[in-house]
Amino acid sequence: MNIYVLAVLFLILFLLIVAPIIMYLLFGWKDRKEEIFSLFSDKAIYLYFKTFYPIREIRQIPDAPNEAHKEAFRREAYRDEFRRLYLRRYGKRTYIFPIFVLISIVLGAFVFILKNNTLLSLASDSSSTEAASRYPFLTVLGAFSGAYFFVVYDLIKRERTAHLSPFHLCQGALRIIIAIPLGFVFAAFLEARLAPVIGFLMGAFPIKELWRMMRYLARRSLKMGEEEKEKTPGLIELQGIDMSLAERFEIEGIVSIEQLAYSDPIDITLRTGLTFMFVIDIISQALGWVYLEKDIIIARRYSLRGALEIKGLFEETDYIGKDATKLRDKDVAWTTLNKLAEKLTYSPDVLERNMRSVVDDPRYKYLQKLWELIGKGIP
Repeated sequence: MNIYVLAVLFLILFLLIVAPIIMYLLFGWKDRKEEIFSLFSDKAIYLYFKTFYPIREIRQIPDAPNEAHKEAFRREAYRDEFRRLYLRRYGKRTYIFPIFVLISIVLGAFVFILKNNTLLSLASDSSSTEAASRYPFLTVLGAFSGAYFFVVYDLIKRERTAHLSPFHLCQGALRIIIAIPLGFVFAAFLEARLAPVIGFLMGAFPIKELWRMMRYLARRSLKMGEEEKEKTPGLIELQGIDMSLAERFEIEGIVSIEQLAYSDPIDITLRTGLTFMFVIDIISQALGWVYLEKDIIIARRYSLRGALEIKGLFEETDYIGKDATKLRDKDVAWTTLNKLAEKLTYSPDVLERNMRSVVDDPRYKYLQKLWELIGKGIP
């Protein structure tokens, strides 16, 4: 194959992998930033720092002629600190090194293929006496191609959904790096002629699946017996969480409902690419699960999906006014609680105590305040 043709082809392939990264940094990243800052009022930001960074030092608030000016300075100080925290953890500069690593690996692979392009001509000559020498190169080419196209597809998809983090760039670089040795490993178990195809297919597999297959081959080769089946992630017990979302949380280090219940909602939003309101909802569900466990599944039939709904129930049961509509809601709330206790074979008092523990949890109180601030749009 003509080296100039290959050079043009690789230029197109290079633009294909960098285009979604550039598009995300120009548009998607900005949209994600505006989504967060538009949701958080000054009071919500203050509440966030007091909950997750209670001892964080905020810049000195200057002297003010009156309390109104002092309060304005305080709000500005917390908003500036929130902006600095955001940019330090999720700013564009955090993408510089992962982009450099990914592009370096891709360019290195392109240079290697260009320098060995004469082997491509051997691939079309089935009668060549050097046929055996072409398989290692074609295995490398196949593995790289599979990994490359999977990474490009993943980047395009993440750019479209505005969810592309430095982690995903590093993961793409890792996939391309390990694709080549894995191609040789799996090809060693099969006929040499199938090596390039196997290399390509291995490059297209998700990393988690590759690890699983490697463990299987290692156990089979070493005769170590069958591997224990992985337990289903507990997160899929929550409404709205399927296996793909559970795996996304697992990648971010959240593998249990308890971890999710006490996680930072802003951090989860940015790391997973989910909407902030959805994250608030699943954390509410997780808090309900911490205290009620599988009973919360049955409670969903009574419109008690999580901590936020449980709080709404007790706001109705604890009403002490004379409004006729709210008194009717109070009766319905008590009926709901008693029916649920009967269904769960609990004493109503025991169930009430468990459910009140949910809304007395300090993390829930933060979640409730944050929900009210965002929902009511308090400036």
